[in-house]
Amino acid sequence: MDVKVILTMEQFEALRDEWDTLNALAEDINIFGEFDWVFTWWQHFHKDYELFILQVKDQGQTVAIAPWMKVRRHGFCMIEFIGYDVSDFETVLCLPGKEEQALDAILKFLLTTGGWDIMRLQKVKSGSRLFSALMNKSQMKARGYCFKVHPHKEQSMVINTTGTWAEHAKKIRPKLLADTRRCEKRLSELGTVSFDFKAQFAGDFPALLSTMRDWHMARLDDKNTRSFLTDKTMSAFLESVGKIFHDKQWLDISRLTVNSKAVAIHWGFSYKGLFYYYVPVFDQSYKAYSPSRILLSKLLMDSFGGKVQLFDFMLGEEPYKMEWVPEKQWLYFAYFSPPTWRGQAAFWFFDKFVLWIKKLRGISW
Repeated sequence: MDVKVILTMEQFEALRDEWDTLNALAEDINIFGEFDWVFTWWQHFHKDYELFILQVKDQGQTVAIAPWMKVRRHGFCMIEFIGYDVSDFETVLCLPGKEEQALDAILKFLLTTGGWDIMRLQKVKSGSRLFSALMNKSQMKARGYCFKVHPHKEQSMVINTTGTWAEHAKKIRPKLLADTRRCEKRLSELGTVSFDFKAQFAGDFPALLSTMRDWHMARLDDKNTRSFLTDKTMSAFLESVGKIFHDKQWLDISRLTVNSKAVAIHWGFSYKGLFYYYVPVFDQSYKAYSPSRILLSKLLMDSFGGKVQLFDFMLGEEPYKMEWVPEKQWLYFAYFSPPTWRGQAAFWFFDKFVLWIKKLRGISW
């Protein structure tokens, strides 16, 4: 197998057709592995990074693409996934049946090419092809790598929606369901309550994101936490990728309205049978009516008995998610570094020292 490094924007863009073909064949479904998601992130956030996408070919056919980049962290050169900060799951696109051979080719190439000190994979799903390949430690040891896999501190919470809502509702606390119905009834006393699922959005993304930002900021002000939506580059990225995903019918903008006025909004994705619960926000002036919970309950009900097979709450085990009785989908992160003195130093620093500091401060990793 041959490995080629994609280093320029032009090379990256030219990879679209092969990327899309490989993604269509890949068995692991992950919207964050879509070319448009990764490429759009790079267009907006590339300033502090260096492209390092690896394209693996077998007899001229592309069998794997690793969407990676390089960045300087604490004096070391780190390889990590493009879009790691906005992607809840990370993946290497690979032709089914070629995972082990492709990973071995990548490991061999990384040793010979040099120029890096450590690789960090942060959110790899258990059961994914990438995870299975990573757990084959014999390859790592044979190449002399320092290597460690850890369970992620926070997991992804999911609900299988192939059954019926009535069946799943039996698992949920009756009080939660009754309180949600009561909140909806109280809200209806203010006017006509409507639910707009998968809204046929007209395209005024700046106005929508502005509303979402204001609501998110108001909610986080009490916690002295800064909203990620206040970042101009992030807003521009969401607007760009939102337009693309809207045209592909992957974007899900759902709203709860009172007299046609939105009081809760969900910005997420519906993709190949998966529903991604990505950014929920609500108007704080309606907090007493729990509008976000009402909208979430309707989204869950709507996901059963249709094209959705899995409702994914995404990364995090917040109490409000656990109330709906999801199952835990394990995520893992890994470090590995080459058998050089810099690689060993980087491995100790990130895998030992940094994790120790994060544990002391109670920070997720």
